Amino acid sequence: MSNNPSPSKAQTLAARGQFFAGNLSIAYKNPLKIVRGEMQYLYDDEGRQYLDAYNNVAHVGHCHPRVVKAAQDQMAILNTNTRYLGDQIISYAERLTATLPDSLNVCFFVNSGSEANELALRLARAHTGARDLVVLDHAYHGNTTTLIDISPYKHDGPGGSGAPQWVHKVPLPDLYRGLYRAEDDEASEKYVRHVKEVLEKIGRGHLCGFIAESLPRRIISVRSTLKYALPEVYVLLTKCRQDMDALVNTSGGSKVTMSLPT
Repeated sequence: MSNNPSPSKAQTLAARGQFFAGNLSIAYKNPLKIVRGEMQYLYDDEGRQYLDAYNNVAHVGHCHPRVVKAAQDQMAILNTNTRYLGDQIISYAERLTATLPDSLNVCFFVNSGSEANELALRLARAHTGARDLVVLDHAYHGNTTTLIDISPYKHDGPGGSGAPQWVHKVPLPDLYRGLYRAEDDEASEKYVRHVKEVLEKIGRGHLCGFIAESLPRRIISVRSTLKYALPEVYVLLTKCRQDMDALVNTSGGSKVTMSLPT
């Protein structure tokens, strides 16, 4: 793969089939071979430019020069474990917590969303001494064994085996395509009613928490416009989530809010 000239797209596709597991999906019937990125654009092997409105991780654009330089500078000095004292990571924690509410003042630095959510579950279980978890339908929280267990998008999908007994699924409060929609004046209350029923089933003392994506994958393209195009719907959706959180708090559980990079 390292010899010049570069392999053709067909050769790359064949090599991927040889060395990668077959369950790893690839986008588009005619796959793109992306060779570089710059800010908001991706470029394929034929030099075609694409506006990247989908990629997961590049929050400030691909190959942002300030990010690249900062990473290069630090890698040239030190990259090691937090078991040692270091000023850089403390400075970063101070700057980060300064942007958050006063109660969020302790940092755990991890390498991925999956690692963050696994840690969040450990903290919630240690705090409550309980295991049962309420999740939203269609949610995806990561690719570890435990996170597949709490991700209906995965455990109810192809190859999935369903939710374990300690995972309790409630409808996603999607006011656009969901079970109850924006034209229903009681939509929020109806979604919350499902949470009440699950909490009654679990019983006090057995609830570990409620985990929810800050921006659910299923309605990401819709909710991102709701705040501006349909403010009354956005307010209703937000109220519904707040009511769900309040129910969990009164039932002795922890709230875990997560967001995969979007």
